[in-house]
Amino acid sequence: MYYLTLLPSGPLPVFFIPAAVLSGLFILVETIADRQQEVFQTAKHSGGKADVPEQYEEDIPRGFLTHGLFSVSRHPNYFGELGFWWSVWLMALAAGSTVGFAGTFTGLVIQSGLFGPLALTALFIGSTIFTESISVEKYPAYKDYRKEVSPIIPWVPRKKTAAAMPQNRKAEN
Repeated sequence: MYYLTLLPSGPLPVFFIPAAVLSGLFILVETIADRQQEVFQTAKHSGGKADVPEQYEEDIPRGFLTHGLFSVSRHPNYFGELGFWWSVWLMALAAGSTVGFAGTFTGLVIQSGLFGPLALTALFIGSTIFTESISVEKYPAYKDYRKEVSPIIPWVPRKKTAAAMPQNRKAEN
């Protein structure tokens, strides 16, 4: 954002506007994912006192959320957060290239602002690996969920395994 203060008056750089729109969309994804998780966790830990949304009824006994955004990403809130910071970097890149702050090194754009999103991405990947190792131990069905749903970037779920089918889960209990 600092780069914007250095821009000469006039129109914003061409790539700034799409990057700003992307940042807003990523905040929306993160907000929706956080809200879905909040509603699920409240219902899960209420001991039957909270209203359980219909789509979460089979998730509560399983112990983790698999509906809404969590049906296409195991960590959609991470996706929203990472996407936001990468789009902020794109805005800075657009502004910096106009002011002359971006340089090239063998054809790649080098900018100091790149290190923030890269570090956050590495942190979230490490956090995903760590927390999912705990979830697999705590929730047996999580192993199948990992096979079916993308870790961070939303993607079409893979075919459900036989063990993940609702009728088979009920038989296990």
